[in-house]
Amino acid sequence: MLSAQLLFGLVRSDGSRVTESAWRRFLARQITPLFPDGLTVLRGEGQWRRPDGRLLREPTRIVLVIAPETPATLSALETVRTAYRDAFAQEGVGLVLTRACARFR
Repeated sequence: MLSAQLLFGLVRSDGSRVTESAWRRFLARQITPLFPDGLTVLRGEGQWRRPDGRLLREPTRIVLVIAPETPATLSALETVRTAYRDAFAQEGVGLVLTRACARFR
């Protein structure tokens, strides 16, 4: 299996915030259909260094997905990353992949 953590910043490039309702709509319309077997959403506080050297701190959402390690899974993860960047004017969406042994039943 593959353990994927998607890291979504909630501050747009213009400094405005992604609202909770906008985040929930994105989760429902873009992420959940691609990973219908389940996922976990965590709240976080992230920070990263911008290309201009400034440190940016922002609220984040971390989506944890455990799925088969297949080309379809990797494609779905990239689809989500691209959709979020485009929808919310993000410079990037983090993705951490780890091979995992997982069992749910």
